[in-house]
Parts: sequence; C-alpha cells; structure tokens
Amino acid sequence: MYSVLTIETLCDLLSIKVPPALTGNVIERIASLEKAQQTDAAALINRGEASVFTAIDQAKIRASRAGVILACDAHLLDDPALAERVLLVPDTIEALARIKNYQGQQLDHHRPPILIDPTAIIHPSAIIEAGATIGPRVRIDAAVVVGKMARIGADTHLKPNVVIGDFCLIGNNCLIHSGVVIGSDGFGFAVSS
Repeated sequence: MYSVLTIETLCDLLSIKVPPALTGNVIERIASLEKAQQTDAAALINRGEASVFTAIDQAKIRASRAGVILACDAHLLDDPALAERVLLVPDTIEALARIKNYQGQQLDHHRPPILIDPTAIIHPSAIIEAGATIGPRVRIDAAVVVGKMARIGADTHLKPNVVIGDFCLIGNNCLIHSGVVIGSDGFGFAVSS
C-alpha cells in the first residue's frame, strides 16, 4: 500500500465534512463499483448537469462492496443501505483528480521499488518509474515510459514510444502499438474553478 488515506484526510483533500458513519475508515485504492472491496472507494461519474442513475445502476451501487462511494447525487442518501457509505462531492471527476494528485505527491516522498520479472525484456532507453510492476515475458521497446505504480501484465508487448501513465493497469497478452499514450489527459484530467 503506497498511500492509504484516512477518511479524515480524504474529506480534507476534497474540502467536505467527514460523515460520522465513516469516521476512522481508511481507503487503500480507487476501484470500480464491481471490483471494489471494503477498503476501496468507488466513484459515480457525473452525467452532464445532473447525475441520473437507472435502476440497473442503482442495483450495481447497492451490490458494491466499496467502503466509500464518491457521488454528487444527494438522492443516494435516501437509501439507508447506501447513506452510510456515500461521500457527496460537487464533482466526482475533480475529486478523482485530487486523489490521484495526492497519491502522486505521496509517491514522490516514498519511492516504492520497481518490480521487474526476470523474464521481461526491456530496452535500455525505456523509463520505468517508481512502484511500477513489469510481469513475466513482457517486452518493452525503445523510448517507452511506464509511469509510477503502473502494472504491465504477462506476455504484453509495448512497442516504441508508448507511454503508460501513472497508476495504469495493462492486462495480460496485450499489444500496445507505437506512439500510444494511455492514462494522460482524459480520465483523471479535471479543471477546477
């Protein structure tokens, strides 16, 4: 675990009050609703001006094991099963960007080791950042950048000039073609007022 957040730190980071039901909880990572566990946070992404969730979405939200759900829809507080886990934020995209920025700052202070499987083949010009994990039989070509805490799965090939951003997960048996950038501006990029 590279940057465990207490709920108090998370709420301070997001400039919101700590809900009494969540006091003392910790968050180890951000995960999808489906994959989140008790020590994870999941985010419900804004949909235009207002968050409107279908019955299917609501079932997924209720079924999630996430310890904390970041959302901007106050109607979720009407459901007693969810109310204790929901953190209301003005903008979930901005909240995720703030969390990612905080995690990056923590990494700058606590440089976790780079883990490279001995069967991986890495070109000498490639840059592998702190905390990255390179799986078995991975091939990394010239001028590739693998960001902080990124994970590259087994039997994956990163062709020349690929950039894998911080915290990205690339699965097994992937082929990423030359010049592809994953994890840059887009998801996680937010402009705040």
